[in-house]
Amino acid sequence: MSEKIISVSSLKKTKNSKNNESRKQKSEGKSLTFFDDKSKTENHNRVFTVNTEIRSSLLTPEEIDFLDSYLKEYNHVKFKYTSLLQKGRILPDYKVSDIKNLCDENNRLPYRIFNAGMMQSVNSQVKSQVSNKKNYLENTLDDIKDCLKKLEKSRNYIKLFFSHSSLYRNNPENQSRLHQAKRNIASYTRRQDKLNIKKEKLEREINNNTSKFCYGSAYLLRQRNQIHKNDKVKIASWRKEWNLQRYGQMLFTGSTDELLGNSNAHIYLNENNQFILRITVPTGMKHIYNFTHVEVPVKISYYEKELREHIHYHSFIKPKEKALSKKQKTVKGSEETSKESEVEEKQEKKTSSLSVRLMKNVKGNYSVALGLNTSVNLKPEVITDNKNGVIGIDINPDHLDIAETDSKGNYIKGWSVPLDLKDKSSAQRKTIICQAIADITDYAVKTKKDVITENLDFSKKKKQLKDNYNKYYARMLSAFAYSKIKESFTTNCWRKGINLKEVNPAYTSFIGKIKYAKYSGYNLNGNNHTSAAFVIARRGMNCKEIIPPNITIIKKDIKSKTDKTEIKDNQRESELTVGHVSLGKMIYVHGRSNFTMLNKLSKQITDKKIRFRILDKGLLHETLKSNELRSVIESGSPIPITLFIPFLIKDQV
Repeated sequence: MSEKIISVSSLKKTKNSKNNESRKQKSEGKSLTFFDDKSKTENHNRVFTVNTEIRSSLLTPEEIDFLDSYLKEYNHVKFKYTSLLQKGRILPDYKVSDIKNLCDENNRLPYRIFNAGMMQSVNSQVKSQVSNKKNYLENTLDDIKDCLKKLEKSRNYIKLFFSHSSLYRNNPENQSRLHQAKRNIASYTRRQDKLNIKKEKLEREINNNTSKFCYGSAYLLRQRNQIHKNDKVKIASWRKEWNLQRYGQMLFTGSTDELLGNSNAHIYLNENNQFILRITVPTGMKHIYNFTHVEVPVKISYYEKELREHIHYHSFIKPKEKALSKKQKTVKGSEETSKESEVEEKQEKKTSSLSVRLMKNVKGNYSVALGLNTSVNLKPEVITDNKNGVIGIDINPDHLDIAETDSKGNYIKGWSVPLDLKDKSSAQRKTIICQAIADITDYAVKTKKDVITENLDFSKKKKQLKDNYNKYYARMLSAFAYSKIKESFTTNCWRKGINLKEVNPAYTSFIGKIKYAKYSGYNLNGNNHTSAAFVIARRGMNCKEIIPPNITIIKKDIKSKTDKTEIKDNQRESELTVGHVSLGKMIYVHGRSNFTMLNKLSKQITDKKIRFRILDKGLLHETLKSNELRSVIESGSPIPITLFIPFLIKDQV
């Protein structure tokens, strides 16, 4: 038996009892605190999913025939339900039993498998397609807007071209630009027509709630058209793979009120303390076979403890709870006491269910995915506290930076964990990420400190790539396994009893660069990422960041002149004056390390002929012209200064 973990996801909602804590969390951003003694939890359920394999050698030929026919019957009913749903023959007023009679005429599938397993999976696919089409429609509308802007730009250039003199029009470079603008108009017009057709199609499908399905994958369907009709060998191999994709899997959905969490397929322990998977033959197929159950041993090495607790709960604890509840109802006569007991039962009710997905692979073996949804004895002991300090994590595409603080938010040490994910498969990336995060969480357990991560969102950045496309940046965003890193942190922290909190990452790199990387007594060696992790850690502790007094903040003031003799009406004098500027509205320029940025800025100032007044200890009340500013930048000021130039200066200058 071979086993591998598919995924682990958690669901837990917390309520803070104090309003001050909730206000702090709103100000700092989204926070997820998985363990808090002061908070009242609403849902302790967790979902564990483990994948194991059943070899066909452990099954008899009759059992293999039963599993194959069960898979075919399930998928035939699924195809019929999908077809009736697309044709609109299933109305919202229909009951589930009526729909089952239409789709499953031979009554081969159990009611729960049809309702909770097959119907809900198809309906969820329909909903996901509708939501995806809405996203496609938004992207299409953005593309149409971009197309209109480019068309307007090309048309304006053509108007401008013919408004100039004949000398300008006869210039070869301007002639080539004119031809290029005409070609752009033709290409963008064609693109606009295609986008409008796509928009109308998406709007029509969204309004009519239509969806398309291709069970067996559209890729294999296209492959069939590429095979010659006389090539019987390729057609036979293709048909084998096609049938495997179409009829190769089914879902047994479980429930908390059924036997061992799932009456159709469940796991129990035999006399030898071995896990046995038991699949029940449905009532509509019992007359075909001589057995009522298929039982086969399976190997479970991961989440074995949780699975044993699930079996123990349904075998021993749940029957006792039912008996006690019946006695309480008979003893308690008053309505008030019965209502109180019902409220307590709802608040403290334990649940446990098991869902099984059966999949047939190419080798003829059967893969089994076990989804355990349970709240039985799962709350681990909390062993970390922010009173001991925290561990901040700065997530980057190729490495993780860690900064450790003490109880007062002071820096202790920092280090970097490499993530060599380039040119790796998905399994290799998962292994690298899980190993790196396991080491970090083990250190958090050792030091008994909370873990603070950043809550990143790449949706806006991916949309901005349309305007300013950069293939290296786009490749980085697509290969960045942030969701896998976040999921691994969530799982490890939950299992090991670590408080995990997510904070808003806005300006963490900027604050760490200007405050901690170079200008403080912390031994960060100029590492901007480690300093960003330190800011994340301090933000998780609700520490405030104050601008150091040794940094000069310079802002731009624009004053209009009334004297028309010296300056024209459309000109204004610009000055750089000392003042307070918020961190969110500044770009960072420092000394000779960023000389190229200052040099470009001085060139822009020279071209626009703007006069600046720099107020600093070394250049106090000294008015500089544009050429003098450039010479000061090249030669250096009398005292090392740091300039904080607002974004508006960069845009206007």
